[in-house]
Amino acid sequence: MMYFDNYNQQSAQEQSGMVYWAPVNVPTPFGIPGPVEMPVAQHTGFNEGPRILDEFSVGNITIRIHDCTPRHIFKKHWKDFQHATRGARDWNTVERNVSSFLKEMILSSAQLFFTDELVTRKDGLLLYVRQPRDKMFHRIALAQDEAEGHVYNVSTAYKLWIDEAVQFSGQWKEFGSQQDVNYHPRMTGIFTRTSWNSHLANIHHRPTPQIAEVPLQYIVPHFVFSPVPNVQFAPPSPQFIQFLPYPPPVHVW
Repeated sequence: MMYFDNYNQQSAQEQSGMVYWAPVNVPTPFGIPGPVEMPVAQHTGFNEGPRILDEFSVGNITIRIHDCTPRHIFKKHWKDFQHATRGARDWNTVERNVSSFLKEMILSSAQLFFTDELVTRKDGLLLYVRQPRDKMFHRIALAQDEAEGHVYNVSTAYKLWIDEAVQFSGQWKEFGSQQDVNYHPRMTGIFTRTSWNSHLANIHHRPTPQIAEVPLQYIVPHFVFSPVPNVQFAPPSPQFIQFLPYPPPVHVW
């Protein structure tokens, strides 16, 4: 059974141009076939940032999926998203298909539950989504973007069993009505746990961008004012003007 591993590369990998293949053997229980062997692009040496595959709005925040997200998901939870690859064999297509699957699943869901419970980082949230006719939930980990406060990046995602009566019991705040409601299985909409968490509040109210404080010495003035010298003004001294009569006109006859 062959499976690609983008993190633990073997020294005897076959290289071809800018793409290498990394097959390793991974046992699969119950005879479930693993994903097919896929190429993974090498680093080119340039300072290339992560590519944005998809971004969309939920409430007043923007959820963003980068190209590193499917790689992180497939490292441990490839079984939960093998169907989302749609049979693709090249990694770029796998990334786009998995990202598109996550986007469509979130936007088409009748229930979206955001919570800060069980979150292990200060800038994080958890989103619970369940597809129609599915008994399991998808748990999607989100982290606030460092540069854009209203953007939350998908860190990872996986499926799990949840006892709704225990996990979701209690009060939730509904996005549309801004009212607190008690959980029941048929509730629809966007819901957040009622808490003082600022990230949950961002879903209901778009965060105000913070204005960076600039030290005074770095502010370039538009006008330069120079001190006015202390000048004393004295009245002008009187000047005597002597008027002389004009000479008589001379007529030539």
